Amino acid sequence: MSLKKFLKEGNLWQEDCPGVPQTGIILARAFIKQNSHLGAKLQKRIAILVKNDYLWEITSIDEKKGIFEALHKKGLPFLEKMILEWVAQMKKCESRFSRLESMEEMPGRNLAEEYKKFLDDASDLWSYPIMCEGFDYFTTNEVIPLVSAKLNVNKNEAREIAIAMSRPGEKSYMEIERLSLLKISLLKSGFDIALEKHAKEYFWIRNNYLKSCVMGKVDFLAEVKEIRKMPREEVLKMAMSIESYEAGAEREKSEIIEKYCIGKELLALFRMLERASWWIDRRKAMMLRLFHYLFAMLDEAGRRGGYDEKLIRYAHPSEVYSILNGRKVQNSLLEKRRQGFAYMLDADFNEEFIAGKEANELIGSYLGTLIGKEIKGITASGKGTISGRASIVLDIAKDRFRKGDILVTSMTRPEFLPLMRKAKAIVADEGGLTCHAAIVARELRIPCIIGTRTAVRNLKTGDNITMDLETGRIRKDD
Repeated sequence: MSLKKFLKEGNLWQEDCPGVPQTGIILARAFIKQNSHLGAKLQKRIAILVKNDYLWEITSIDEKKGIFEALHKKGLPFLEKMILEWVAQMKKCESRFSRLESMEEMPGRNLAEEYKKFLDDASDLWSYPIMCEGFDYFTTNEVIPLVSAKLNVNKNEAREIAIAMSRPGEKSYMEIERLSLLKISLLKSGFDIALEKHAKEYFWIRNNYLKSCVMGKVDFLAEVKEIRKMPREEVLKMAMSIESYEAGAEREKSEIIEKYCIGKELLALFRMLERASWWIDRRKAMMLRLFHYLFAMLDEAGRRGGYDEKLIRYAHPSEVYSILNGRKVQNSLLEKRRQGFAYMLDADFNEEFIAGKEANELIGSYLGTLIGKEIKGITASGKGTISGRASIVLDIAKDRFRKGDILVTSMTRPEFLPLMRKAKAIVADEGGLTCHAAIVARELRIPCIIGTRTAVRNLKTGDNITMDLETGRIRKDD
């Protein structure tokens, strides 16, 4: 099937964020490599669209359903086995990645080989937790009706049960980092040493699919200063709330299991969703660290070859390999891709890509299918209705956000956390109950509707909107 035909066939799942072909191609390879873990070619293809530093990832909903069914059939023991393999693989890769700290001193040929190995390692690592993407459609569209039928409860009650039971058993990596900063802000002695250690451990936390944003001691000091503006008692309360997450989550789940007499089959499903939620969170931390090394290598390749750091990110991996080996790639070719880049990878690792005007038209045609549809998703956090001013944020470096606005985005990412803490509520086009927005919104106790698919395309900053947290519908107010 051609790329054009795939984008026209419908029944597609989309996720998007600021990004470039380099990160998109690693992502595509990881999607296809998951087939080796599943034992079948269930992920048949994936499309990556990029225009002006913005990326869309597009997969088939039917394929997502097939992957979920395979994972559900294999059960929790398989998921735990995959997690153990992933952890072991991570440890092996750490030593390889440490070599890249001295990449400036490497001969071009050596760095080219390191880059090639890195892409293999990164897509291999990513291929394990990316299996959890198979849960997206199920947790957005099917889990609530299933719980409602199994427990004989209404859909609102079923939603609250599903949300609570799918919470990760451990606090998110972002809350772990936040807790560390809260504790540092309370220190009277050993402050500098603690802050230095924090910066070394979390320098990667603001990275994304578009660029690396290395955080230093000075950056974290600025965050500590903001925390210290709050009363000490409030900081202590926040720290205690994060500290007690595990106990609170476990207690809530135990109460639900007892109250609703949840049977073995449904409980096993909930345990899988819980572990998938945890793995999705830890995957994000892994990705951000990988991006640090990826962008460092691309910057080095650009420096050696005389390429703009933004343009080099539009090079195909084979071209970066060539550049590091002393060969040239035309700047005009990379510029053309920045205007529009459409790429597809199939289950046999066959590539197809289009650039420039043709790709731009293809992207425009695809995005046009998302306009004018009802804005409806699934409530991940909160009850009742809430109204407020919408603020569309796709790239936090470009889009402004006012405290107290309703944050509307394609999907939240780690760098969104400061905005999420200021938001009145959150609307995200992508994700199910186990997605980043859902997990963080529940931790922050912020109303949240996810999986709306079309909110970004149909709303604009300044719109007054009402979120119905009972039905998942969002409407524009006159």
